[in-house]
Amino acid sequence: MKRVLLSALAVVATAAFAPGAAAARPDAQQVTANTWRLPKDAPRPAARIDAAGWLAGQYSGTGLGGEVEYQWLPPRAAAMFGTLRLIKDG
Repeated sequence: MKRVLLSALAVVATAAFAPGAAAARPDAQQVTANTWRLPKDAPRPAARIDAAGWLAGQYSGTGLGGEVEYQWLPPRAAAMFGTLRLIKDG
């Protein structure tokens, strides 16, 4: 269960930032095909929960070794809340 929760949190954390934002910066260094690193002293833009608002909704499908259902409420009061259900072997 911890792995599922951590996976869901990782999705939220990465979704909060615009795809390719680091790639557009000339001081960013590509580490892997999908990972960029900024220098330690580079200014970072302030994170905004509204940037993850596109996640709001209900979704279902297969993944994480079973059937997955999850939903996200839209951003409000500087927070988003969601639920995740993983069903394995019925």
